[in-house]
Amino acid sequence: VVHFVCPQSRPCPAFSPAMPAAAAGGLPAELARLAATFPSEPKAKFLELHRIYHFDEDFVECFTINHGDLTADRVVVFQEYLARQRAPPQQRESAGPQSTGTAEAPVAPKRRPPGAANAAMALPGGVGAALGRTEAPSQAQEATTPCPKRRREAMGNDADGEAQVPSEAKQEESTVSGGTPDPPPRPSRSVALKTSVNSAALMKPLSDAGDRPAVEVQLLGDSALWSGSRHGCYEWMDEALEERSAHLNERLSVLEGKVAEAMCIKYQDGEDRPAVGTIGRPSQAEVVLCGRVACEGLEGKLNERSILLEGSRASTSVRLSLTECRALAAFPGQVVGVLGRSGMSGGTFHAREFLPGLPLETAGGSSAPSGTRPLHMMVASGPFCLRNGLDYAPLERVLEHAVREQPQVLVLMGPFLDSNNQKVVAGDPMLPHDKEPCSFEEIYKRVILPTLATGLAPLRRANPPTEVFLVPSLDEVLCFHPMPQPPLDASLDLEASAMGRLKQMGIRFLPNPAHLLIDGLRVSFSSADALSPILRDFVLRPEGRKIDEALRLLLWQRTLFPVLPREPVQVSEARAAALDFPDAVVPDVCVFPSIVGVPTGNFVEQTVFVNPGTVCRPAALGSFAEFWVLPGASTSLATGVVPLRERTRIDIQSLS
Repeated sequence: VVHFVCPQSRPCPAFSPAMPAAAAGGLPAELARLAATFPSEPKAKFLELHRIYHFDEDFVECFTINHGDLTADRVVVFQEYLARQRAPPQQRESAGPQSTGTAEAPVAPKRRPPGAANAAMALPGGVGAALGRTEAPSQAQEATTPCPKRRREAMGNDADGEAQVPSEAKQEESTVSGGTPDPPPRPSRSVALKTSVNSAALMKPLSDAGDRPAVEVQLLGDSALWSGSRHGCYEWMDEALEERSAHLNERLSVLEGKVAEAMCIKYQDGEDRPAVGTIGRPSQAEVVLCGRVACEGLEGKLNERSILLEGSRASTSVRLSLTECRALAAFPGQVVGVLGRSGMSGGTFHAREFLPGLPLETAGGSSAPSGTRPLHMMVASGPFCLRNGLDYAPLERVLEHAVREQPQVLVLMGPFLDSNNQKVVAGDPMLPHDKEPCSFEEIYKRVILPTLATGLAPLRRANPPTEVFLVPSLDEVLCFHPMPQPPLDASLDLEASAMGRLKQMGIRFLPNPAHLLIDGLRVSFSSADALSPILRDFVLRPEGRKIDEALRLLLWQRTLFPVLPREPVQVSEARAAALDFPDAVVPDVCVFPSIVGVPTGNFVEQTVFVNPGTVCRPAALGSFAEFWVLPGASTSLATGVVPLRERTRIDIQSLS
């Protein structure tokens, strides 16, 4: 028998009495995270095994390759595995699955000669999975290859050139399979770190589930903006064009007054403050104008020579000449201030200074709170299945990762059933292993909601429990409201029993967008892309980092979706105040998926922007985000608080 052994494989690491335990008897980082997922009794057994055998992460990896994942109910199997690995090679080959070890000093196994049978050898780094191994091969089940050519030559040939195989070899060959093993099964989806921001400066905090502090969460904003009397939802299809225009001008008139005041303060010369003019009224004196940026051509693309400044309903519009401005950052719908003079006819305003919104120093907000313990949050955005099917295995992987990591806050943003899914668009929503299509309501009741309930149950049973939030999406197949969207339990309009289990578990349903106060930290969430609409028609001078500048303008406009005409178009103007930052205070953390760039984190001003990506892209698996905000109290700084950018770590996890 010829044993199929990878030339680069290695056996399990040899036990050594000199192998030290990390941190004076403590567990290494990876083992500590694994032990934190066990209940108290298996965890105590795991710690006792580490004290006896002094194993490290390599032993756990070898056990996982040969025997499957190490869970709480398999700690006894892991003990038997450690005992067999500690035994000498002769005993190791004859030891059965019931053999156990004693607490004596481990003995390093003797090195086997090259080419010797090594049935107990574990293959690290995924080699075992590539060879189709799911457990350690035994003598009764060995991976074999056909009889090699050199062996046939060694047996000798007869006159006809046929190999003379001894009877013992024939008998041996008849007891083994006559070929290479079947192709290995496709490996299951796993989670791996894709990118990390601030990982060099900040280590990932380690804490047991019992040591996690409970978080205090408060929903900000006026709930009347996204709720109503019709099953908890508002009515929106009767919004007239004049009503929409009136609400847009109302917001403009409020914001342009604040921008004009900031403009006058910024360019005040001693006791002289520039006067505030009226758009469309000629003035030879230098004045300040405030209004909304618009494109001169209805179908054209915004550029420096096609920018109009529109005032509120009390005024008209004027063409802007911005050649004298040192810097420029503009997009359609932006409320800005300019300082300059009108032309002779009054149709053009020659500006020498350009203010792209309301500066942050006039917001009246405070810096992010320092806190006393780290805050761990995890955010995943749909779709949760590939576009050509309805397999929700990626959602299960995300929930499994959440159970392992035990975040304090978990936010799942839709779509949970994507309206752009090919099976949904074709009107053939057939679930895996089903022979007949089913309705959209059945998919929620049979697959999505049970998967969420099963995967989130361990998080809610933890002490303290993880706070779990669900946010709807404009692409949700059964959610028809524009933004602000009512919470998922109201907009789906399913039977009360369908959502009953999630509500009993304490899962909270949020509107879209949602603004939360988590342990004093202001966090804004949206399942819609707030960055792409700005960059689609963006004028920037001098050229720089467009993404950072676009994110800065979101803060200066005090809203997530300032672009006009609206993008996304599904916005109820009568309730558009729900899109603004509550109390005009910019958030400390802002989270939304975007197709621009790659999933990552950005620090702009004093705000952290997180782009988690989507769990599933159209034809491939995607990503989700985890981030930690560490305590930031400082006695050496004037503010007493370390800046948020210096104490926030963002990890982008990818599914494969």
